[in-house]
Amino acid sequence: MMNEPAIDLAALPRVTLPGVELAYIERGQDGPLALCLHGFPDNATTWLPLLDKLAAQGYRAIAPFMRGYYPSSTAADGDYTVKALAQDVLALIDHFARPDADGQKRAVLIGHDWGGLAAYGAANLAPDRISKLVVAGVPHVHKAPFTLAQLFRSWYIFFFQLPWWPERAVSRRQFRFIDRLYDSWSPQWTASTAHLDSVKASLSGPGSLQAALGYYRCLIRRFDKAFWEILGRKTTVPSLVFVGLLDGSTGSELFRYSDQCHEDLRGLVKLAAGGHFPHLEDPDLFIHKVLGFLRQD
Repeated sequence: MMNEPAIDLAALPRVTLPGVELAYIERGQDGPLALCLHGFPDNATTWLPLLDKLAAQGYRAIAPFMRGYYPSSTAADGDYTVKALAQDVLALIDHFARPDADGQKRAVLIGHDWGGLAAYGAANLAPDRISKLVVAGVPHVHKAPFTLAQLFRSWYIFFFQLPWWPERAVSRRQFRFIDRLYDSWSPQWTASTAHLDSVKASLSGPGSLQAALGYYRCLIRRFDKAFWEILGRKTTVPSLVFVGLLDGSTGSELFRYSDQCHEDLRGLVKLAAGGHFPHLEDPDLFIHKVLGFLRQD
């Protein structure tokens, strides 16, 4: 991973949305809006190399710390459902985007892991608000096959359903649990100490770890037809999808029917030696593919 400039998390600007306050990193002040959305266990600094490149191409590039991740606030109502995440994305577009020639506020969405689900949700809720969509490390659920192998890979989702014990297990020994996740999810890549320290700082804020695990708890405990109404439909927005073939968290077989989940899939980029973090493991390729996709049309 590239060397990262030091980021003072506490000094970052914030935007107030319904029920939550989000801190964000911004590069570029003018041009079309590009929102970069992180997943777990990660934070907005994961997008620093891409933010600079997007700004150089004329975009206003913004990476929020997702709700609950320090220095963003936790959700006042404890809502970490996909619908809440997607509504955050649309609220960010309302706040940061400038009306285009049609008078509509739109954005490019680039999401990884939970950020990818938030991006899918926003694109399906309001496709006219999203000009292009890039997703990495998470499949579209419209036609993702169930496999026994994935059930075993998803052990942590079930572990996170337990009360209080996951918070203790994840945080003990200076968040060694997070180190192990990165090692197992991306077996041929090693995350920088600086990046892991930043991620752990985002999970160490008041209530932040409970909030991050709350994404998974809401996935199971608040699962309802609204989830499928948002994520189960085909995505109409022009899309680019990345998958690491060695991803220890999300099996590449779940992307088998991606072309049937998108009405306008411009590419499924497979990284033969890639794991769960394609944008970090091969940033040059990721940036090259994303910028090429954004230049289309």
